[in-house]
Amino acid sequence: MKIKKIATCLFLPIILFACSAKDHSDELKRIDSLLAQDSVEAATVSIRKIDVKSLRDEDDYNYYNLLSVQIASRNYNPISKCTIDSCVRYYEKVFDTRLLAEAYYYKAGDLYDNGNVAEGIHYFKKAEKLIGKASPNLQYKVWSSLAYCNFESENYQLSLDYAKKCTFASEQMKSPSRYLFSKFSEYICYGKMDKKDSAGICLKQFLPYIEYCKDGDKGGYYAEVSAYYLRTNDTLRASRYLQKALSLGCDPKVYGIAGMYYLKKRDYDKAEYMYKQKLKRSTKIDHTIAAYHGLGQVMLAKNKHEEAAFYFKKEVEYMDSLAEKNKVEGTKDIQYKFDNDEVEERTTKNNLLAICICSCLCFLFIVAIIALVVMKRRKDKELLKAKADFKEYAEEIATLRKLNGDNKKELERLTKEMKKSMSDYIRSLSKGRRIYEGLALGKFVEKRDARAMEDVMAYYRIVDADFYKMLESSYDRLTTQNRLILMLQHLGKSDEEIADILCISNGSMRSYLSRIRACKKQ
Repeated sequence: MKIKKIATCLFLPIILFACSAKDHSDELKRIDSLLAQDSVEAATVSIRKIDVKSLRDEDDYNYYNLLSVQIASRNYNPISKCTIDSCVRYYEKVFDTRLLAEAYYYKAGDLYDNGNVAEGIHYFKKAEKLIGKASPNLQYKVWSSLAYCNFESENYQLSLDYAKKCTFASEQMKSPSRYLFSKFSEYICYGKMDKKDSAGICLKQFLPYIEYCKDGDKGGYYAEVSAYYLRTNDTLRASRYLQKALSLGCDPKVYGIAGMYYLKKRDYDKAEYMYKQKLKRSTKIDHTIAAYHGLGQVMLAKNKHEEAAFYFKKEVEYMDSLAEKNKVEGTKDIQYKFDNDEVEERTTKNNLLAICICSCLCFLFIVAIIALVVMKRRKDKELLKAKADFKEYAEEIATLRKLNGDNKKELERLTKEMKKSMSDYIRSLSKGRRIYEGLALGKFVEKRDARAMEDVMAYYRIVDADFYKMLESSYDRLTTQNRLILMLQHLGKSDEEIADILCISNGSMRSYLSRIRACKKQ
């Protein structure tokens, strides 16, 4: 009897502890299941009931931390960097591929949302590597994030590829709301790529599923449907879906599309009201840009040219801000580089090579940041030039109005031409800036036609007006290519680097330099 009592005293705590650990494990799995079913509120309530101090098992402790990170993220709360880093280290050590992929995914999201774009994409790619046999839910999360990153960086084909993967995952999940979102993402990508027929097919596929999404999201979807029919000149359907969108509560997107609709209907007062509402409710820079552009168009239509110039000037300012916020250059390269590294790693089994390549990526990213900081100093000159140009446009239109008097048709023609000129000017500056930034970093820019190079020089004329003035005073009959070479020399590039950037031979480079010397004034 004494032996039984002693055994009971010794082993009862161990048994109780084991049972407690099992209970925690089961509860954590249940919370994970709730999150997979989008029952975030129930998961939040459940995890708060768990006493962290009771989690003595290392697996349970890290599982709890990872679930806490997920719940914080799903509730749009900040996540703990220390906590997610700890989870990454632990699951890398034990190599639980599912939970490691989850940890990579949330670390990537935190990095990306805080402006560390390159590192964020890198961790999204690391997560993608591990989800081959994962649940469709996890696959959907990773692929949809990569679709978004690529869309924001204007890599529309890559974004489309990931959106199609999301569609496949949503079908496996039998989730109408996720199918709606993924098909809509495909639709948006096709639209950006100017593939109207494919966009139309996607629209018809996702349209019946709008009823499955939250009421707060329905308005945005119906507004996009209205915009599609507006672009195809089906104003009847455009009006029907727009009214649906407006009746469901308006976000900036809905107001913007309503502005487009009323502008096309020549109801300029309503169009102005809608664009101002979009501007008022805007929380994103791209929404603000679209609102200012719409207001500029409305003011031109109302013959209020000074106000139009003001709104177009604001559009240019915010376009510049957006360019600095979004690191367009390099996003595609980061992904391709990661994929190539994985192939290399599988064939060579050389981990050292992978580490070296990652280090190079970090170094190149730092160099790119430094270059962007330097270019930021030139922003004020660009804005001042934009202000002057738009003021000149407004004054010229006002003068033309006086000169043309009662000749209404001629005035309309001139106003239309000026409107197009202003719109072309904005697009030219934007395109020129993107190509210039790539050239400044020593990158060869594909599809570099003569018009694109003229855009670059137009942008650089704003960035460094003194240099451009020197070119005009010191040289005669310079071609655009000649000016481009002199610009790159001015940026500190060697002749060899310039030849590589412009994809020309050393012999051709020498010929260009000879012609440039011949153009120099005596």
